[in-house]
Parts: sequence; structure tokens; C-alpha cells
Amino acid sequence: MNLADAGLDDAALIEAMAANPRLIERPVVLLGDRAVLARPAENLEALLG
Repeated sequence: MNLADAGLDDAALIEAMAANPRLIERPVVLLGDRAVLARPAENLEALLG
């Protein structure tokens, strides 16, 4: 989805959230240039692993 692009305005970010509701339903964990949805917990473990 490339949501880290600094050129995205609020409308584009809202559109991305509307199209992908998982982004607002679950915690998103950032580590460096990577991000994961932290549910299930295995996703977070893989990021930290």
C-alpha cells in the first residue's frame, strides 16, 4: 500500500483506510521501515523475530 509515502494527503490516507478497514481495526506496529498488523500475535513475533 506504500502508506509511508510522505506525499499522501489526508484524503488519500482516509481512502486507504476505507478500502482496507483492517488498518483501523487492529494495532499497526512499526519497526524501522517495516509495519505489520499485530493480530494475530504471530505477525508481531515475525516482525520482532
